Amino acid sequence: MLAGRLLGRDDVVFGTTVSGRPPQIPGIESMLGLFINTIPVRVRLRLGETWQELTARIQHEQTALGDHHQLGLARIQQLAGVGELFDALVVYENFPAPASRESKETGLSAKAREGRAARTIRSP
Repeated sequence: MLAGRLLGRDDVVFGTTVSGRPPQIPGIESMLGLFINTIPVRVRLRLGETWQELTARIQHEQTALGDHHQLGLARIQQLAGVGELFDALVVYENFPAPASRESKETGLSAKAREGRAARTIRSP
C-alpha cells in the first residue's frame, strides 16, 4: 500500500525471498543448504480494501503460486518478456528477534535496508 501511494500506482511489483524447498521432494526437510529463491510479487491495490483484506489476499495468491517458487528469477524474467522485474526486495526473517527490536503489541519488527544488485539479469 505504501509503495503504491508513494509511486501513485495501484499495481506494484517487488521482489521477495522464498524458501524454495518443494515438499514434493522426499526428505527435503533433512537436506542441507539454503534452497532460497527470489521471486517477483505483484500486488494490485483495490480501492476501499482494508489492510487485513489486502494481506489475506496476498497470502492466498502467493500460496496458490507455491508450486512455482522454485522457478529461477532469470526464467521468470524470460517468461514475462520484460526488462527489470522490480526495484525493491522485501525479505521476511522467520526467527525470534531480541525483545528490544520488537513491537510490544505484536512481537513484530521492521527495518529498512538499502542495497544494490551486483548485476542485472537480462532475457536473451
